[in-house]
Amino acid sequence: MRPARAAALALLTLAACSGDVATSPTASPGTTGPLPATSSEPDPTSTSDTPSSSDPSTSDTPTSDPSASTTDATTGIAETTGADTTCAMVGSPFLKWSSAGELPGLVTAATATPTGDSVVVGRTLATENAQDAFLSVHSPDGDLRWTATYAGAHGLADGAIDVAVDAAGFVHVLVVETVSMTVVEEETIADRRLVILRHAPDGASLWRWEQAYPPQDPAMSHDVDGTLEVVGDTIVLVSGTGTAPRIRTVLDRFGDVLAVTSIAVPKEVELAKIWVSAIGSDGSVYVSGEFFAGQGEPTPWIGRFDGDGSLAWTATFGMANDRAEALLVVANGGIVTLWVREANPGEDQRWIRRHEPDGDVAWTWQFPFGAQLAGGLACDGTGLFGGGVEKPAGPQLQWDQRMDLGVWGLNTGGVPRWGQEHEFGPPYSYGAATVVAGAPDGDVIVAGSYIGDDGASHQPWLGRYSFE
Repeated sequence: MRPARAAALALLTLAACSGDVATSPTASPGTTGPLPATSSEPDPTSTSDTPSSSDPSTSDTPTSDPSASTTDATTGIAETTGADTTCAMVGSPFLKWSSAGELPGLVTAATATPTGDSVVVGRTLATENAQDAFLSVHSPDGDLRWTATYAGAHGLADGAIDVAVDAAGFVHVLVVETVSMTVVEEETIADRRLVILRHAPDGASLWRWEQAYPPQDPAMSHDVDGTLEVVGDTIVLVSGTGTAPRIRTVLDRFGDVLAVTSIAVPKEVELAKIWVSAIGSDGSVYVSGEFFAGQGEPTPWIGRFDGDGSLAWTATFGMANDRAEALLVVANGGIVTLWVREANPGEDQRWIRRHEPDGDVAWTWQFPFGAQLAGGLACDGTGLFGGGVEKPAGPQLQWDQRMDLGVWGLNTGGVPRWGQEHEFGPPYSYGAATVVAGAPDGDVIVAGSYIGDDGASHQPWLGRYSFE
């Protein structure tokens, strides 16, 4: 499940925004309102174990825990014990634990297991052509349950881009795997595939599925992208990039293909300018891109598609040159769109809008905090956002600017009800959240990156916020 993802931290400047916009389709960006309380906290000491590896393509390091899942070998169904996963988001949020620079790479997607463990995936920090996909599972208290890496069948650059966990605790990882890479006249031509990996709740690797593609022109790169979700007992993949049609593929829990359908994107939407997609709990598909009616300026667009690929409803939003960054499918089948607008050169605004399941607009307003926002859903179905908050730099820092990690929770009307900020500390104290996800107990899983001690590299950060 990937409401939003980012491969690395971009050094952005926080847009100066006025306050909350009223929760209505006709809200004015100049309307101000109360802001949620925020606070900065030091990074507490983290707990972690050292991962190990054995196989060059996959390595699992399961650890035992009394609240962990066990798997019935005959049914393949996991049994969970000992975990309290009551959704409770009452009180003040606080940073329960965090880990700085300990993950093998930058996180691109996150989710939680039914027992509340955090699951993060990404791409290892390595040379460009030797990166691997990684998966790390931590307990609610930050202890490492197990970890796995995937170097691909060809040993080239690979990376995980999405993750989804089913009701029994089985973990499904969506990987972009490089099949071949050739340099022609100083230009790299790569052929890539989408691969799904399934792990048991204890970390055991169960199967690998690769999406087939028709032969490609050898003089062109074949790039891929996709979104993954668990729908009932099935795994649903929406894939496609560039001018390729968007495809919805359904697998069973054994990795067998049940259905493949094409998404009937309107002809006015250029396939190469589709930005993001999402999958609903009923298997419906949401797609956002650029709509051009043949005259005037192109307009940001969103469409909802039924399981057979047919268009259920369509809508435009925002202004010309606005661009959707995330789609969040809410509990009742509605959709929240997060988009960015360049108000002035170098000054971006973030806007959010909720459509009801039938396409009607529930509310629209300008998000007043943060740069480079990522979105997710809390256990109660409300929205979560993470990003960066620019702050004055102190004399102990190497740069004359500072950016703290920020995370915010919204109410049902889309207005922030709480917020927290985290300072990374010297020597640069510059970073942001790039992935955010809710856990079933009400906690919030946040991943991001910060500038390392060398002043150039991006280091991974992972934390969990709770309430008291």
